Amino acid sequence: FRSFIRVLPCVDFSVCFSPRTHSVRSVLLYTMPAKKDAPSAFAVSAVVLGLGSCGKSTLVKQLRNYCIGALLTGCCVEVAPTYGMEIDKWDYEDTRIQAKEVGGTFVSSWEKYLKDFDALLYLVDASEPSTLGASCIELYNLLTCTPMQSRPVLLVISKLDAPAVVSRTTVEALFQLQLLKASNPGLTLDIAEVSAFTGENIDPVVQWLLRHKHPWDPRPRRK
Repeated sequence: FRSFIRVLPCVDFSVCFSPRTHSVRSVLLYTMPAKKDAPSAFAVSAVVLGLGSCGKSTLVKQLRNYCIGALLTGCCVEVAPTYGMEIDKWDYEDTRIQAKEVGGTFVSSWEKYLKDFDALLYLVDASEPSTLGASCIELYNLLTCTPMQSRPVLLVISKLDAPAVVSRTTVEALFQLQLLKASNPGLTLDIAEVSAFTGENIDPVVQWLLRHKHPWDPRPRRK
């Protein structure tokens, strides 16, 4: 089998443990090698924020997997939590996508990471109702930051696969989204319900990002 893997480098074999089913699974990911085509014509950069353990790292991994044609569905997707900041980049169709994820332990310094970005993905853990109040407060604090002016926001209600989750209606009511939009006429705020673990509704998040793409200049941005 190992010689088979060496012959076919586009096949990735891994073994992982699923805490939800308490089983070990062997996962074969068939991914084609990256094509060395012309540079992407467009780009979009997103900052990914949310309280600790709300699913940010898993979402970023699955966004990338979806775009390269290797989305994991119905099996374990295990990632290590982010302590600090991580940046991931990949191409999808004609667009270079960048995700800058900041760990939930850096809540007090989130504002300093709001640089050179086009949109905000803000995750809310639907499986932990006790964290919704704090999550709402931090979102409101973010929206008062100068770099957030005119930046679109996607409120991602995550972990829909959990046994018990709060409803979208509950999140909208607690975050007072209608009042928030009314008091901020220039705010573009959309909602997506996602399970990065199963891959459910990953496509709408990708399409939302693509709606905010712009012509890509590969030269570094001036500070």
